[in-house]
Amino acid sequence: MLSVTNETFTKFVLETSLKHPVVIDLWAEWCGPCKLFSPVYEKVSKDYSYEMDFVKLNIDDNLELAEKYGIKSIPAILVFNKSEPIVQIVGMIPEDKLRSELEHVLALTKN
Repeated sequence: MLSVTNETFTKFVLETSLKHPVVIDLWAEWCGPCKLFSPVYEKVSKDYSYEMDFVKLNIDDNLELAEKYGIKSIPAILVFNKSEPIVQIVGMIPEDKLRSELEHVLALTKN
């Protein structure tokens, strides 16, 4: 899975989201819930990769982006469409809730 940074964020998130949604998992190495959520994110990303891009962002290495988008707690998911964040999910969520949120995103962005 692609890890984005401050330097690659524009290309792999903002520009790509002009074509289709981009889902970002914001995490940190020290975050226990992030480690537990990671396999869920990886699994779900495989099922939706045909309609969305999935990336990861380590907030410790890219604090400016976390601050810019108001991330105060992790794990967190941001979904971008047309270069704008359209969904933010904070905290560890179960797989079925993540799938439900992604289905909602697909319904919103089908136009």
